[in-house]
Amino acid sequence: MLGKLLKYEIKATSRILLPLYLVLLAVAVANRFLNPFEMVENIEGFNIQSFINVLSILLYFIMAASVIAGTFIIILQRFYKNLLSDEGYLSFTLPVETHQHILSKTITSIMWVILSIIVIIASILIVADIDNFIREFSKFLEEISTVFGSGIFVMLPIYMLSALLLSILTFYNSISIGHQFQNHKVIASFIMFFAFYILTQTILVILLTAITFNLYGDLFASPFNATTIPNANLFFGIVTVVLLLMAVGHYLSINYFLKNKLNLE
Repeated sequence: MLGKLLKYEIKATSRILLPLYLVLLAVAVANRFLNPFEMVENIEGFNIQSFINVLSILLYFIMAASVIAGTFIIILQRFYKNLLSDEGYLSFTLPVETHQHILSKTITSIMWVILSIIVIIASILIVADIDNFIREFSKFLEEISTVFGSGIFVMLPIYMLSALLLSILTFYNSISIGHQFQNHKVIASFIMFFAFYILTQTILVILLTAITFNLYGDLFASPFNATTIPNANLFFGIVTVVLLLMAVGHYLSINYFLKNKLNLE
């Protein structure tokens, strides 16, 4: 049944996000041929050509921002509308466990965030000098490997995926708890999110401080001139575990409120 929920979620969300992706890529291709960034630098005075170039650049940034904002809005809107509004009466009559609703929303949201990032990067590659970008990016990867070790290319994506999972579940949990209030549900959801954000940052600051002094205390005791950072994978591994534990806490909270304290509008 989870597969059917995922199929429905992807179909419902793709109607908005896929057209945004296509428009962004089309604008990027147009900018590639127009090359407005170089033209604006070299142009003297204001004329119709400079106006078109500025408009082209502005349109590209507007579309890139629209993809980011659209992804964010869709993630929140689908969770709220499908589970906590009038649609919730239908959703929760389906022969589906509550946790499957949460999983389908979470998996779909992670997929769209990753796709949005890929599309934006692709649009940048289209507009920019790809050869120069690849050359500079390769140098950057070599420096990262030298400083942190090659294992960072496995650990860092896992860490980033865990951070993304925690962020999405924090939003969902904030909405679930905020919806328990009789009035001002949206305001309550924002307040809950900022409360969770402050709590998360406090935990991470304490954790990072403790890990840093335990793993790198000897480095701070003497002048720091090392070209590599030891135990980088262990550092990111510990932080990732903590992020996942907090994500599990949010997941259990969401499941509890949707299953036992559902307050549909």
